Amino acid sequence: MKKLFNEMNRRKKVVVVAPIIIVLLIGWILLSSNSVSSNSEQEQIFQEANQSYQNEDYEQAINHYKELLTQDVQGAHVHNNLASSYLHTGDVGRSIVHFEKAVQLDHYDSDIRRNLDRVRKDNDLEIVKLSFWQDVTHLLSVKHWIVLTSLICIILSALLVLQLTKQINLSLNLHLMLTLVTAGFAVLTITSVRSQQDRVINKAIVINIDSSLRVSPFTGADEIVALRPGEVVTIDSKQEHKTYIKVNLSSGKSGWLKTNEIETIN
Repeated sequence: MKKLFNEMNRRKKVVVVAPIIIVLLIGWILLSSNSVSSNSEQEQIFQEANQSYQNEDYEQAINHYKELLTQDVQGAHVHNNLASSYLHTGDVGRSIVHFEKAVQLDHYDSDIRRNLDRVRKDNDLEIVKLSFWQDVTHLLSVKHWIVLTSLICIILSALLVLQLTKQINLSLNLHLMLTLVTAGFAVLTITSVRSQQDRVINKAIVINIDSSLRVSPFTGADEIVALRPGEVVTIDSKQEHKTYIKVNLSSGKSGWLKTNEIETIN
């Protein structure tokens, strides 16, 4: 009888632990899949781009990295290297565009973030400071918050099913704690999605050297303020006129820019 009882307990533990381990393994795989696969031809192009960069042939490096992007190889390393190449040619605007894209693709690479901040600082451009709450929600990327919260929800649901089928017996306090933890992660995920999307949705970087914000969408319109390459603007996609689009500045000013004077970062 004792042997039978021990066998039943062992099976219950397996029933509880196995699904959790499987879910965590799936999550680990999803969280780790951050690189973009490439074929041998793309790998060769990447190596040639890196070689051109090392030889200080930055124009050729730019062409190679851009070729990879046209083939949908969107790795953070590609954008980071392209940004560095643009920076060496003096193209600050496009450099910042691709540093921003690299940050989006690899949320944890502190070198990319430092590169971006250094370029902004060296060119007297605004560096956005995050609040404490934003720092918390930016600890993980949106993808990672969503995956982590989904895993917690799955584990909680599995435990509830096991409780209902009397495979396990959880206390009320443990139920409440698990529910609160799940709700907390859900709130953090929603906040993170909103915060990180606000940072890039409808955001664009000025890439032209001589760009001016104008009062109306015409070449001869009065100039509101001159803009420098690398400055961030928010696009008003509902207001476009021929080759012009209305944008807003962080200072509160708004006006019109030519669409070829900016490049989106989302």
